[in-house]
Amino acid sequence: MPVSGGGPGFIAGIFGFFGSLINFLFTLAFFIAAGFLLNLIISKLFFRKLISDHLNKDNKVFLLVKVARSSEQKEPAFDEFLRAVHRILPSGTVFSLELASTNQFLSFYIVVPSAYKNVIESQLYAQYPNAEVEAVKDYLPPLETAAFAEIDFKHFSINPIITYHSLKEDILKSFSSLLSKTQPGEQVFFQIVLKRVGSHFWQRGFQALLVKHETPATIKMSQDLYMGKARVIFVAKDKSLAQINLNTVINIFKIAKSPNNELKRKRFKIFPAPILSFKARVFDSGDLWSSSEIATLFHFPYQGSIVSNVVESTTKRAPAPDILPFQGLVNPKDVSFFGETNYRNEKRIFGIKRIDRRRHLYVVGKTGSGKSKLLELLLISDILSGAGCGLLDPHGDLAEEMLKFVPKERIKDVVYINPSDKDYPIGFNPLEPVTDYESRQHLSTFFIAIFKKLFAASWNQRMEHLIRYITLALLETPDSNVMGIPRI
Repeated sequence: MPVSGGGPGFIAGIFGFFGSLINFLFTLAFFIAAGFLLNLIISKLFFRKLISDHLNKDNKVFLLVKVARSSEQKEPAFDEFLRAVHRILPSGTVFSLELASTNQFLSFYIVVPSAYKNVIESQLYAQYPNAEVEAVKDYLPPLETAAFAEIDFKHFSINPIITYHSLKEDILKSFSSLLSKTQPGEQVFFQIVLKRVGSHFWQRGFQALLVKHETPATIKMSQDLYMGKARVIFVAKDKSLAQINLNTVINIFKIAKSPNNELKRKRFKIFPAPILSFKARVFDSGDLWSSSEIATLFHFPYQGSIVSNVVESTTKRAPAPDILPFQGLVNPKDVSFFGETNYRNEKRIFGIKRIDRRRHLYVVGKTGSGKSKLLELLLISDILSGAGCGLLDPHGDLAEEMLKFVPKERIKDVVYINPSDKDYPIGFNPLEPVTDYESRQHLSTFFIAIFKKLFAASWNQRMEHLIRYITLALLETPDSNVMGIPRI
C-alpha cells in the first residue's frame, strides 16, 4: 500500500523554512557586518583621539644620536641595545627609531617618553661608549607637500624577513646612496614606532607553532619581540613629485625579502590621518618585529659600511677628572668659574683656582678657537666676585665688551684708558719722579726703545746716550714731563 508523501502544503512548508533560514542568515550577516564596521569606526575615532592627545602632550624627548665614522659597533650592537631595552621598559611603552635626511645629510633620532630618557641613554652608552646623545626639539618641518607610506609585512608577521645575519648588502648604505641624489629642499624621514611585547606572548598566542622542528617562524617568535609600525615620508616641492620619489625609497626595503616574507607598502587606509600619526609617534595596529629585524633596518653607521653624509661625532669626549674644582664643592672666592662639562650630557660648572692663575696662565689656539672668550669669562668671574683685575687689549674689542658686564656697584672701580680717543684723552705722564734707582734705569731704557723705533733711520749711539741722560735727569726733577726733552 503506498505511503502518502504530503501534498503541496508540505513542500511549501519546506520552502518557507529555508526562506526563513536564509533571511535569518542575511540578517545575522548584516548585524555582524554592522557591528564590525561600528567597532572599526569607534576604534579609528579612538585612535584619532589618541593622536590628538599625544600631539598636545609634551612628554616626549627627541634624542639626536651621533656616532663616530670609525665606530666598530655593527648591527649586533644595536640588536643588543634593543634586547636590553626589551628587558627594562614596561610593556606598552612606546618609543620611536627615526632617520632623517635633510640637505643630503643623515641624522639618527630616538624618541622616547621623558620618564625613560635616562634608561635609553644608559643603554646606548653601554653599546656605543663614544656616542654623543643630545636632547633636541622635534625636527619635523611643515609637511604640506609630503607623501606618506606605511610599510607592512606582505604575509603574517610571524614569518620573518631576512636579517643582517645573512644580508649581503647594508640597507643603510643603499638608503644613503639614494639620498645623496635628492635635490636641494627635498627631505626624507623614516620611522619605526615600537612597543615591547611581553616575554610570554609567544606561549600565550602561538601554541600551535610549538612544534618539534624549528621553522623560521618559531625561531623569530622565540626572540625578543616588539609590536610596531614602519613609516616613510618624502617631502618635495609638490606632492606628485614627492609620491614618485617615495616609491623609489620604498623599493629599498625589498632588499630584506626572504623566502618566508617581505616588506610592502600598505595600500588601504580607512581614515586619512597618516602624517598626524607620524608626528604623534603612535599606531593603532602593528606588525611583530624581532630585535634582529629592527636592527637590520635601523642601526648606526660603522667603519667600513660606506655610508656617506652622516651627522656624526667628530671628537672623542672624556669624563672630567675628579680633581677639577666644581661649583658647589669649593669656595667660590677661591675659583674663577668659566666652563661646563659636556660628557654624556653631564652639565657641571667648573673653573680654575685663583692661586693657579697667579702662578701663570698661557692661552694658545688658532683664530676662532675661543681664546678671547676664555679670557672674557675669567675677567667676568673676577668682576662679579669683587676681585681686582686688569686688561691690556691691543684691538679694543674685548675691552669694550667687558664694560657691558660691570655691575652698577663697581662702576667707580673702573679705569678705562683708550689712547686712540682724541675727544677724551687720558692725561698720562711717564716721567713722574721715581725715587728708586733701578726703576729709573729701567724707565730710561724703555724711553730709548721708543725713540729708537720712531727715529730708526737716523738713530746712532750718540742719540742713544743723549736720550738716556735726558730721561734720567728729568726723572730726578720735580714736575717734569715729556715736553722737557726737546727743551734740554
